[in-house]
Amino acid sequence: MSYSFVKPLVVEAKANTRIESAKIRNRRMLKKFNGTPRRTRLSVFCSEKQLYAMLVDDRNKKCLFYGSTLQKSIRDDTTCSTVEAAKHVGEEPVKACVDLDIN
Repeated sequence: MSYSFVKPLVVEAKANTRIESAKIRNRRMLKKFNGTPRRTRLSVFCSEKQLYAMLVDDRNKKCLFYGSTLQKSIRDDTTCSTVEAAKHVGEEPVKACVDLDIN
């Protein structure tokens, strides 16, 4: 008697690490949203302690505006709370857009 043994089919799922997943997600997002000189992309990053905002022109690969809570004008104001500092950072890109004639 000849018995043929069939190996069981084992499927392994490839799990992306957290950093790889973020890179993949960022690449997919940049396909949809590209900043142009007339219509820039607003990039906002919020860490535990700081807030950063950038206006990006992806066609020319330039940062048109950069603002954060680490700027001297916001940092020197000791009466400013975290929420008020975030409001100041949010208002600055709007002023920059008006100066640069960006919609």
